[in-house]
Amino acid sequence: MAKITISILKIGALDSWDEVDPEQRDPWKMAPQALLALLDAKPGGNA
Repeated sequence: MAKITISILKIGALDSWDEVDPEQRDPWKMAPQALLALLDAKPGGNA
């Protein structure tokens, strides 16, 4: 079985995807904890 790593990238509202260098993605990577917090968040800001 192949192991696939998924990276979630997040850019700012004023940023462009053209600025994201495929070789230097670390500044744009979203931490797994931040992603889990967003997925657990309820509409209206109540976690």
